[in-house]
Amino acid sequence: MRKIHFKNIELLKVNKYYFSKSETIEASALYENKKVPVIIKVQRFNKNDITKEIDILTKLNEMDLPFKVPKIYEVGKINNKNYYVCEKIKGDNLNYIIRKNFYYRYNYLFEYGKSLALIHNIPISNMLEAKERNINIIDDSKINNFKKEEVKGTISFVHGDYHFGNVLWQGKRVSGIIDFEYAGIGIKEKDIAFALALKPKMLFMDNLLDIEAFLNGYKSISNYNIDALIYYYNLFLLDEYSKIKDIKFRNKILKLLKQIDSIKDL
Repeated sequence: MRKIHFKNIELLKVNKYYFSKSETIEASALYENKKVPVIIKVQRFNKNDITKEIDILTKLNEMDLPFKVPKIYEVGKINNKNYYVCEKIKGDNLNYIIRKNFYYRYNYLFEYGKSLALIHNIPISNMLEAKERNINIIDDSKINNFKKEEVKGTISFVHGDYHFGNVLWQGKRVSGIIDFEYAGIGIKEKDIAFALALKPKMLFMDNLLDIEAFLNGYKSISNYNIDALIYYYNLFLLDEYSKIKDIKFRNKILKLLKQIDSIKDL
């Protein structure tokens, strides 16, 4: 880890590193004379500027939200690269919970969908545009017939990266939502579709009953344009098929693509 002279915290111990578009460190630190678990995120490349995420988190910290988001402890620069320090929210991810509570999965998926609807209800005034996600679809005879015409969706605040690793649970409730790198003003149906799209290592969302439970939770709070949702869901399934070459995973994606119009009946 590069030497950072922190202003508001005293770093005690580094527990774990993650290297991706940003350098992310799990650590323990002293903040206001209390020992706390923290996340330190350092920008690695100029094109992956994290100032937008800092802006979003700062504004969310000022709101009275129905869920917890990381509190920012410090913001600064190191070698002209931005960094921030925030609290590490405790909680388990949904994969872990469903593995231990398989027969209660629909209750959890209902709450999972409900929490995304609550995110979409966040006011968009003074919010920045959401970061766009790259989608690449290969030319493959098995999926070419599934491509659909674009349908415009509904503008709202979006999370942009709503998956099981970014939604934390304690017991049967969501204890916190993290990682707002892709958040901002965007299209809610695209956000829902990303959450629904099956991804490698996911233990759910490979069948219509899981999708129905999630959407029922979402609809308990808000609504959506079903045609736009199906368009974006289709798009993300094609993207996952294109990225992952594992035959078993691709067959699951093909099965979902064949059932996609049945979502209208859920």
